[in-house]
Amino acid sequence: MQAEKMEAKMARGSIEWIDTNKWRIRYDIPKGADGKRRQKTETIYGVRRQAERRLTEIEHDILGNRYVEPTEMTLAEYLDHWVRNYAEIAVRPRTLKGYHSIIRSHLKKNFGSVKAKHLTASQVQEYYAMCIRAGLSAQTVTHVHRLLSQTLKQAVRWNMLQRNVLEDVTPPSRKMPEIRILTNEEIDILLDEARGADCFLPIHLGIFTGMRRSEILGLQFRDVNLEARFLRVTRTMVDITGDQAHIDEPKSRQSKRTITLREVTVDLLRSHYRTHAARMKDLGKRLTGPTQLCLRADGGVLTPDALSKAFRNTADRCGFEGVRFHDLRHTHASLLLAAGVPIHVVQARLGHASIQTTLDVYGHLMPDADALATHRLEHFVSGSCTRCADDHDHIDSINA
Repeated sequence: MQAEKMEAKMARGSIEWIDTNKWRIRYDIPKGADGKRRQKTETIYGVRRQAERRLTEIEHDILGNRYVEPTEMTLAEYLDHWVRNYAEIAVRPRTLKGYHSIIRSHLKKNFGSVKAKHLTASQVQEYYAMCIRAGLSAQTVTHVHRLLSQTLKQAVRWNMLQRNVLEDVTPPSRKMPEIRILTNEEIDILLDEARGADCFLPIHLGIFTGMRRSEILGLQFRDVNLEARFLRVTRTMVDITGDQAHIDEPKSRQSKRTITLREVTVDLLRSHYRTHAARMKDLGKRLTGPTQLCLRADGGVLTPDALSKAFRNTADRCGFEGVRFHDLRHTHASLLLAAGVPIHVVQARLGHASIQTTLDVYGHLMPDADALATHRLEHFVSGSCTRCADDHDHIDSINA
């Protein structure tokens, strides 16, 4: 009897043609507290079969007591709700700043007046195509896709929407950004040009430790052990607005790490400590453990945006067009791999969350790895494997 009632309820669903590729579905939802009949309508964009499929999904959800009554909020209203009740308490300040930018420039601007429950996959897919045709990068569109999908997933969890329509949207394929690796000669030119400037120490650390910009600027004097020749990465510095910066946690658990230093880096840090201790004294201040390691000449904090600007100016003077500060990290990884450092050690030194990330970014820099492994295996099996100091010479002869 109950099944017959439910079948009757499903039979009352209807589909109405509105315009080309535009349909209205109407269906009964569970009665309210007053016992009265309630109906809902949805507009479906596409062919009739899509409208039929959507109506069937809803009716089966009602039959299985899985039906969720969608929110009446517009997408703009829902995004504000999501920011207040989720993003502001769950993400970092810089990430939140990026979310606000995407929401303002893309989501509210193009879909803000649409009710969240009426947003369709075809609308979003068409917007992505329009963005690509207008010259927007695939990476930017992918950022928009990820954020919108994240917000709609949360709406489903909160029982504000029945499903995430972004599951039916395909973002544009992203091209891996080109990696610019400095040669040994370019490294010398860059360091010579930066010598004496506020950006010299960060550039040196970027090349010879592979640290991220945010990690370098997050360093404090207490993080460096000159006697034991290592430093600890325990915090980051990120820009918020203008010249304001914020100290935050590293990206991941693996980002918190200890990095061994070259002797030349230790000597540089000793000199840096003496110089800034004297400058701080002249300014009537005292250099302490919590003092930021990378300071301006006037004793002020060097912020991420200021460092990037100083680096670009320095690189431009060297004639290194398009080189970014992050390319110093790539350069460090290439130096390690060229020296035969195992990939898992490179991963740990760079602070990647997984070795797959390291392989995806730098795997192409290891074309001789298989030949080198075979060469060492031959020595080991024959019992003549000692310190294979000539391994790289042997590989060069293989590829000659």
